[in-house]
Amino acid sequence: AKCKESETLKNTMGVGDDPLSQWFAIPAFFVLFRETLEATVLVAVMVQYLQRAEQPGLIKSVYWGAALGGVASLAFATVILSIYYSTSD
Repeated sequence: AKCKESETLKNTMGVGDDPLSQWFAIPAFFVLFRETLEATVLVAVMVQYLQRAEQPGLIKSVYWGAALGGVASLAFATVILSIYYSTSD
């Protein structure tokens, strides 16, 4: 019964027989797109605030923080995916 449930879950998550579905999932794409837009808006708001507060020296820090956050997120995703795919059947 567990195998049947596992196959049903994989099919509903977009991991079926299609080779493309192992690399691209529409729901995950839209979540990632939405979160990227949200992060972009937050960075833009912080930069605009710093410009209006006449603190242009801190703008570079905002960009560095956003870049380091992106790198940390990719590193964490790589670890999680490597654990997932190393333990899957």
